[in-house]
Amino acid sequence: RDLHAMRQRLLRSWRREPARGCVEEDLLRAYDQERLGNTWFLCEKVHEEDLHVYAGFLPLLIKASSFFGAMFSSRWADSSNGSDVTVIKVGWDVSTMRRLIRFLHGGPSFIRDIQDLDQAIHCADFFGMPVLLAHCNTWIVEHLDRNTAPRLWSYVESQPRLRMNWLEDSIFQEDMLITADSECFDFHLQEFLMMVDGICDGESWVPLYDLTPSLMYRLVASGSLDVSTALLKSVVTNFVQQKVPPAEQKAMLQRMMPPEVLFNRELRDQVLGGCRLGLRGLM
Repeated sequence: RDLHAMRQRLLRSWRREPARGCVEEDLLRAYDQERLGNTWFLCEKVHEEDLHVYAGFLPLLIKASSFFGAMFSSRWADSSNGSDVTVIKVGWDVSTMRRLIRFLHGGPSFIRDIQDLDQAIHCADFFGMPVLLAHCNTWIVEHLDRNTAPRLWSYVESQPRLRMNWLEDSIFQEDMLITADSECFDFHLQEFLMMVDGICDGESWVPLYDLTPSLMYRLVASGSLDVSTALLKSVVTNFVQQKVPPAEQKAMLQRMMPPEVLFNRELRDQVLGGCRLGLRGLM
């Protein structure tokens, strides 16, 4: 949604006459037909024979990336043999570069599976491209389910760049942004009971074991889990035994159990006397 909004604003300067159909589809079609200028990137040689990637609509690249903004405002480009075709060398493999530039022009998601998240963050840092970090957040939220959510939330926690501290960037509209951390938190509150199925039966692995202890602490500290006290105590005990070194288990259990935390809705309502507080206020 964030990239969509950015494209819509920028493309008013590209398609000046009214036309039927989606402007993003028109842009991608024009990109694939190489009708958006004469600039190309020359990529590093790996295995591919054609090392050139079409740059496309330069105002879009400039707005999306501080790297491209600096590139196209300088004399980095070398025209070949006096022609009007501009070729710029970049130190990236052609498959990644082609996927990235086509994504910016409305092509398929840059992230194909969870293994691509690291590459997306690396590209975002190298190219100065916050829209790619926003894309990571959106992709994670769209792929949450009971099996993947703990792993994805733990990944978000391990990547400070996904915590959306760069919202000041003018290309974004704050009400359109998706923050993976808060969405993961809410997902675990809603699906917690289903995600712990099997944990009290001594199963060697359940999806919840992909959470870090710090994220489990956030859940019990919120007092918002709609799980019985007896069951939640059993779940937390098994979780700590699986995730925490033996020498630290006693201290961690004490930290995650009442009265140190609100624990669940049942105990929270007892402590607060039935009064209602917003979740963010409790946190």
